[in-house]
Amino acid sequence: KAAEAATTQSAAESPAAESPAAEQSSGNVAGADDLGFEGSGFESAAESEAGDTATADADYAALAAEVESLREVVEAQSEQIRHQQELVEQLIEELRRGR
Repeated sequence: KAAEAATTQSAAESPAAESPAAEQSSGNVAGADDLGFEGSGFESAAESEAGDTATADADYAALAAEVESLREVVEAQSEQIRHQQELVEQLIEELRRGR
């Protein structure tokens, strides 16, 4: 019983003794830079989100440029088709006159 009492007493004292240390350590949370993560590839969430936004903006700009390029190609092809249609109509008219 004496051993149990000593264990109970030390267990009761331990949380009280750890509590101020736990409170103190939670107030002193180190940042990623303080922990020596520089050069490890670690990024904070804020930096990662900013990078994602920049990547998304770059992707959007690239897509917009590609769409514009495709639009120009389609317009050129449409003009070429119109011209070919005129030539076909002219050929048909000339063939009718020749008969």
